[in-house]
Amino acid sequence: MLKNISRSKQIYTNLFKLGLDKKALWTIQLKQFRFLFFAPVVMAFINCFFAINMLQELLHTSIWTLVLIIGVALLTFQFAFYYFAKEKLKEKIMLQIG
Repeated sequence: MLKNISRSKQIYTNLFKLGLDKKALWTIQLKQFRFLFFAPVVMAFINCFFAINMLQELLHTSIWTLVLIIGVALLTFQFAFYYFAKEKLKEKIMLQIG
């Protein structure tokens, strides 16, 4: 998504001609970025929930503690990376639209 910004300058120019301001453009881009960033995470959690339940039945033991520790660590990393990437996205968009 960050590389597509430089190709989108003409689209941004046309949107501004139609009356879209910088704040509205940023809001639209942020919604797209959130969806692209967090939709795979949500789907992975749904998949893992069912897989962990099946694994527990096979092993006859509870593994939820370990899963929660790993999940929290991964979510922390995901959110940190999201905020870093969001700032880079905003920087690039603002450079493109001047």
